[in-house]
Amino acid sequence: VVALAIGAQDEVSAADWQLMRATGTSHLVAISGLHIGFAAGLAAWLCGAWWRRSGLIGRNWPLHVPAQFVAVTGGAIFAALHAALAGFNVPAQRALWMAGVVALAYLSGRNVPRSAVLASALGLVLLIDPWAVVSAGFWLSFCAVAAILFATSGRPRVQNHEQRTHETDEQGGAPGQLSRLRAAAVNRIRAFGERLHGAAHVQFAVTVALAPLTIYWFAQIPLVGPLANSFAIPWVSLLVTPSVLAGVVLPAPLDAYAFRTAHALLDVMVGRLQWLSGPRWALWWLPQPDGWALAAAA
Repeated sequence: VVALAIGAQDEVSAADWQLMRATGTSHLVAISGLHIGFAAGLAAWLCGAWWRRSGLIGRNWPLHVPAQFVAVTGGAIFAALHAALAGFNVPAQRALWMAGVVALAYLSGRNVPRSAVLASALGLVLLIDPWAVVSAGFWLSFCAVAAILFATSGRPRVQNHEQRTHETDEQGGAPGQLSRLRAAAVNRIRAFGERLHGAAHVQFAVTVALAPLTIYWFAQIPLVGPLANSFAIPWVSLLVTPSVLAGVVLPAPLDAYAFRTAHALLDVMVGRLQWLSGPRWALWWLPQPDGWALAAAA
């Protein structure tokens, strides 16, 4: 909980690190780019909602400055504050500069490609800290985001709602209440299946892209990583991180309840990760090169 709140990882035990490396979830244990992005999005939504409702206090602020501009600016500022708590580590810098580039592009009315956003963040990180290339977090963070962008790129799937309505009418004639409910249920199931397929596609892409790096840095590949992350990422992002942020901003004694809630949620997640890491095949160990092999390679 402390690692998620202020980025301090001193109290995380070696057994916990081993469990998270074995399940490929070590990126969730500190203030990472994922958490900064979530916090920035939440702050942007709150700033925009508060600005739009300024009429309740007798102000007409949205007539002078659009609420979207206030939301984007507030999200970028909160991303900077959250990255400062993490000590501006490489994943935090990457998320911060990406949020800043997106915010500047939106405020200036430009449509910047996602690859340009990632490349800009890469250049800024190296400009500020050229020695970042010797850390595992640099390679894992940027390569993971690049794999996600690559997996989600391509031709967008456009749903032809008119064609679906026509098909429904052909099958059932004039749609009654039961046929409308059936069509709505089918559409929801289809949409859920598409989301599930997209999430699995992204997890597979990240696993394949990071496999050479995890072999190089840790001499292992967590085979249960995609399954563990499919549960751990939304669990931490949607439940644990908001509880930790609530504990940071709430006054006593409410902060203690928020931190205890975050601890209980993490306890549940660790139990599931221990169950996933139980089989021997869950972690694929690879031989590390000895001194002679490294010397010959050099």
